[in-house]
Amino acid sequence: SHGVGFLLIVSAVVFIVAALLAAFWISRRLTSPLRRLVSAIEQIKEGRHGVQVPVTTKDEYGEVASAFNRMSLQLGRAEDARRNLVADVAHELRTPLSIMRGKMDMLQQQGEAIEPEQLLPLQDELIRLTRLVDDLHQLSLAEAGKLSFEFSRTDVRALRLRDVHRVVIGLV
Repeated sequence: SHGVGFLLIVSAVVFIVAALLAAFWISRRLTSPLRRLVSAIEQIKEGRHGVQVPVTTKDEYGEVASAFNRMSLQLGRAEDARRNLVADVAHELRTPLSIMRGKMDMLQQQGEAIEPEQLLPLQDELIRLTRLVDDLHQLSLAEAGKLSFEFSRTDVRALRLRDVHRVVIGLV
């Protein structure tokens, strides 16, 4: 009877260890896609947009991985567009500033009194620069969701007639 009890205890321990190992293996296998996803999320957090995770199944994990891949690609595209926009804005702001700097240097080197009409090109560039900065401010408000709208009644026929009038004047 002692041998049977010992055998039962040993077989129970072996069974428990085997069950724990099987449970560990199954849990690792089931959470493996999530670990890959968390790793990819960390990479995006560090600024590496466009990171993709492998889609190995067609279950919920696969759907989440596919959705993540689409989101990651969109983030990458948005980041590229943002970089291009910043480069374009910098270029657009640099141009009128360079023109203004050159004209001011030229006026200073002449050492004469400045006629008001000589300042008109500088004023034009200042207006252009102000418009660019205002547009940039509007864009930042729109991105922050703080852009305000004013709704009012509009006579569509009057707008159409105004546009037709502009076209006719432009053709004449």
